Amino acid sequence: EPTKGIDAYAKQKIMRILHDLKETGMTVVMVTHDVEFAASCADRCAMFFCGEITSCDVPSLFFSENNFYTTAANRMTRYIYNNIVTAEDAALICKLNGDRPCQKKSLNIY
Repeated sequence: EPTKGIDAYAKQKIMRILHDLKETGMTVVMVTHDVEFAASCADRCAMFFCGEITSCDVPSLFFSENNFYTTAANRMTRYIYNNIVTAEDAALICKLNGDRPCQKKSLNIY
């Protein structure tokens, strides 16, 4: 679990390292319980249970369709917007929605 016990600055540094590795074509497999970190930097997320993959998808769908392992942003917005899993997603869709009345909308970012 690379983000256990580190501050936000160090998490950002790790995220940049992972992004740089991905840009070189390297595949990175990471195990973490840090759902916010995974939602922000993973291309795919999976849940293991009893030695089996029980769920696997892109972060926007993986976390938005999961009631237990999901992000704070998803918990706060799930009844207003679909597929919001990061604070950045929430800020973007609010900006796109502007002053219009709230309607359940989707952010198609996957």
